[in-house]
Amino acid sequence: VQPINDSVGCNASDSIQMVENSPYYLDSLKGVHLLAMTNVRDQRNVKRISDEINKLLLAESNIENAQSAVYKYRYYLAVNNYVYIYDYRQNAWYRWDNMPVGCFLIINEVLYFGSNSTGRVYRFKDAGDPTAYNDDGTAINAYWKSKFLSFEKDYLRKLLSRIFFSLKPTTRGGVDVYYATNLTPLMDTVKFSGDSSNIDYAFIDYSKFTYAANRFPKEFHVKTRQKKIVYIQFMFKNAELNESMGINSMDFMYVEQGIVKNT
Repeated sequence: VQPINDSVGCNASDSIQMVENSPYYLDSLKGVHLLAMTNVRDQRNVKRISDEINKLLLAESNIENAQSAVYKYRYYLAVNNYVYIYDYRQNAWYRWDNMPVGCFLIINEVLYFGSNSTGRVYRFKDAGDPTAYNDDGTAINAYWKSKFLSFEKDYLRKLLSRIFFSLKPTTRGGVDVYYATNLTPLMDTVKFSGDSSNIDYAFIDYSKFTYAANRFPKEFHVKTRQKKIVYIQFMFKNAELNESMGINSMDFMYVEQGIVKNT
């Protein structure tokens, strides 16, 4: 028995998992930690890894009842109706909602969970499964927002003339693009759309049939005319049933229109 750290504990016993030979666990007061090896023989250091999501995670009620699993290079931590996921290869956290997890189970490399609220057992689909992109039969509201961009020139007004972006090729996919500026701050109208679908006879939907078969990212070029803007923000969104959305790149063409004046 070795003493580790008397200021960090573990009061969520079902949160403990071995991840690449290091124990991960949850302290309901301080977040998720791991025990990291040191250069000193037979001693370990405690390292907190959940700083990015602690504001959300530690606000959850009954956090000591959290359930966990390790699956495909990710640590899953289920609390109430959310699952907090740590991708330890990318060192990144994200959160899923509408997840009534009561327990996890991995069988034949497939991740399942049981729900205490519905009494049902669910499984997680892989991207290659038919109808993978839906949430128990309903469309997934997927979106990504940029920050407000000034193109590193906050002191200049710009005329934005062209927008370029590319989408990851997929069997069924597309995107609606919204934007807001400092002059038009509301993102409530679709400005343009793109379709990244490719033909795959295992997933044919004749309402959106295409013979496209390009496996390279699909580029889109959109003309616009946003005058005298200083900042612009974009939102890429897909809320269609069984469609995916993958954004590869984004770029712009603009001309400078003078220095911002005091108002």
